[in-house]
Amino acid sequence: MIDTLAVYRTGILDALARIDEEHGAELGGVNTWGEDLRSRLLEFASRGKLIRGSLVLAASEAFGLPAGDAGCTVAAAVELVQSFLLIHDDIMDEDPIRRGVPAVFEQYRRHACDNGFRHPSRFGESMAICGGDVAVLMAVTAVGGIEAPDAIRLKLMTLLGAEIAKVGVAQMADVANGHSTRAATEEEIRSVYRFKTGRYTFSLPLMLGAILAGAEESAVAALSTWGELQGVVFQIRDDHLGIMGDTGAIGKPAGSDISANKQTLHRLYLLDRLPGTAWADVSGFFGHDHLSLAQIQRVRDALEGTGTSALLEEKVDELRAEAEAIVENAGFADATVEVLHAIDAYNAGRSM
Repeated sequence: MIDTLAVYRTGILDALARIDEEHGAELGGVNTWGEDLRSRLLEFASRGKLIRGSLVLAASEAFGLPAGDAGCTVAAAVELVQSFLLIHDDIMDEDPIRRGVPAVFEQYRRHACDNGFRHPSRFGESMAICGGDVAVLMAVTAVGGIEAPDAIRLKLMTLLGAEIAKVGVAQMADVANGHSTRAATEEEIRSVYRFKTGRYTFSLPLMLGAILAGAEESAVAALSTWGELQGVVFQIRDDHLGIMGDTGAIGKPAGSDISANKQTLHRLYLLDRLPGTAWADVSGFFGHDHLSLAQIQRVRDALEGTGTSALLEEKVDELRAEAEAIVENAGFADATVEVLHAIDAYNAGRSM
């Protein structure tokens, strides 16, 4: 799917550059930090796979509106929202690496160290929080300036704001799950998957593209539900990669989700199956700093040996079947079905 969506990459990058020229220049006029942030944001947003922005354009075309300046601007805005969320997420997760390079808060921490600033860590986090806030506000401003009927533009901005707010509340639950000594329930974990990942990764961009193209409300609603289901699949795959993948492939330290004791379905199901097995000691690895490669590998072996990975594959199959039922009953045109099937296939075989 990533190869298929690559056709939209140039248009999104061009739109990001336009947003930087139109709105970033104003930031540079405030003070030197505005100019500094411009370059960091543009580089950060451009470094990603641009999947979410590409889905905006794929959905728009599937409903009959070819990619143009308005669509590319909305797609670029979604990528700025992605940047905002990731910049803040790295601070909360204390992950100094993002996409194979220093996270934004780490970049500013290093700047503070190089220039003799006080409290470099606090400086780095504070500057990155401000930078993330700027990114999301630039995104909303950009969508508000597209050439489209007022009713369409209002729908886009309202949906964008509402979905970002939902991500924020879901993130709060994720943070609470990480700090609480109480084990999160399966429904609580799934809720985070739906609203932190599912709606924002799939529902939102697909709905934005469909609305921009003037799709019927019933079609937009179907995409909303379909996206949630695919988002849970995506997050299950993401959590699996977070444990099984190496640093080079996943763009963050291997085993960081284990050390962070991140409450995932992988962790929930595995801990339930460990007692009485040869891997019972693995439960003590979660939340343990400085895991060795051998300990990380033991967690990986336990996931396979206890049947946890197989159980999660069954859950993925169930979710994909629910999503396919929506496609079959929605009456989508062939072009839309083709896009949705491509996303489903990507999720099913995702390895990065």
